[in-house]
Amino acid sequence: MASGMTKTQLTRHLAEKLGSNNKTAATFLEHLADTAIKETKKNGVFVVPGLGRLVKAHRKARMGLNPQTGEPIQIKAKTVVKFRVAKAAKDRKEMAGLAPAFSFARAGRPPNSRRARRRYSCSFSKSGGVSCNRSSRKSSRSFTNRRTI
Repeated sequence: MASGMTKTQLTRHLAEKLGSNNKTAATFLEHLADTAIKETKKNGVFVVPGLGRLVKAHRKARMGLNPQTGEPIQIKAKTVVKFRVAKAAKDRKEMAGLAPAFSFARAGRPPNSRRARRRYSCSFSKSGGVSCNRSSRKSSRSFTNRRTI
């Protein structure tokens, strides 16, 4: 599990930056979360300017496998929420090293393809480069994708 700021740490940081007390900052965070949930349910989208947007998406019903028995099961359709990062946030210097530098376009398959994910093993370097190995039943090859920042 990634170690990030806890809610208490975020509340204290906001209170310190805004010059208010912790209770006011905590109330603000709770109100922002409540508003985001209500607006996403109502309109299907909630925008936080400069950061991103919450978008309501529908997943179709599909067939899956029971991991214990391996038998096919029907997975019901459901509504989920996705977060899309804003272009302004992606373009900031602090975020430059966090954007993915590799896409599965070389595989000729969509990025969510299970087959494409299994065929590539990638390692990310701190300098922003990505080294990937592509393996198949017949052959394997490796390539490096460097992104300039």
